[in-house]
Amino acid sequence: MSRYLIYGANGFTGRLIVAEAIERGHKPILAGRNAKELQALGQQTGLEVRIFDLKNIETISQHLQDVSAVLHGAGPFSITMPPMVKACLQSQTHYLDITGEIEVFEKCYAQHEQALKQEVALIPGVGFDVVPTDCVAKTLSEALPDATHLSLAFRALGGVSRGTLKTAVLHMDKGSWVRHEGQLKRTDTELFKGSNFGTTDELLFTGIPWGDLSAAYRSTKIPNILTAMGSSPNQAKQMAKIQKWIPLLKLKPVNALARQIIQRKVTGPSEEKQNTSISYVYGRAKNSRGHVETRALQCCEAYRLTAKAAVHAVDQLLKSNELKGALTPSLAFGKDFLFDVPGANAAWLN
Repeated sequence: MSRYLIYGANGFTGRLIVAEAIERGHKPILAGRNAKELQALGQQTGLEVRIFDLKNIETISQHLQDVSAVLHGAGPFSITMPPMVKACLQSQTHYLDITGEIEVFEKCYAQHEQALKQEVALIPGVGFDVVPTDCVAKTLSEALPDATHLSLAFRALGGVSRGTLKTAVLHMDKGSWVRHEGQLKRTDTELFKGSNFGTTDELLFTGIPWGDLSAAYRSTKIPNILTAMGSSPNQAKQMAKIQKWIPLLKLKPVNALARQIIQRKVTGPSEEKQNTSISYVYGRAKNSRGHVETRALQCCEAYRLTAKAAVHAVDQLLKSNELKGALTPSLAFGKDFLFDVPGANAAWLN
């Protein structure tokens, strides 16, 4: 198998990705900027380690000269993606990441022509963000080819990691977004009834800026898209309380302090939760005549799925000689990619 590099290998999700790669017989290069943690991980796994930050494009490119792909796992991706992608294009190295940040998808897709020219694949969002939702979106678009509206929602029960929460806090003051007539637009965070998503569960759905506002649009070309997170009524009340404090996060010192607290206090879902929790994805498509198609699926815990899907995506990419350009997971690997991921435990619910 061709060599690939995992950047951010020492993070919570990075370590899960490394463990999954080893389980599948891969020998990736472990990379990042935390020398102490990476060297310890290298000794533990017997894998090669490279220490470098993302400040200098030439330095990054030198570390990529002998690898075929980078699986980028160090966020916030809005900060770390641009130099990594630039270096990948320069060194003709395939790029994959596990982002859920809309602007990262948009910036990657904007480099489609350059990626084609360099014969490089740029595939952001090969984790829980956005593999399951992209699968549902593409399935719905094929079931209803003239759909004009798409709604996507998820419910992940396992918990949240330090990196995910820090990224959320960094962007929390920016509000929510929707795709309206093909354009991204800011909107107030809204509650949507569960029936909008084809589920009979006792859930409330809160609009959030999920990566599918970019990825699902690229996969399906459906012009109107909203994305949401499902929660119990009690969880929705707690979220409403938290939202009252969001204006404070616009103050840089407050935002920085919040991220420092998260760095000290938050780890991520326990191994037990990773092994036992279930994630759900819901989708609803509608055309101009009012015809509706819905889909719902379940899969394993979100971080466990991210590790499994990301490693499988690298595996499939490196087995192909044809993938190039900026692609979504479903455009790169097909709408059923989620069901091909070993251990994802994906199943349709309707």
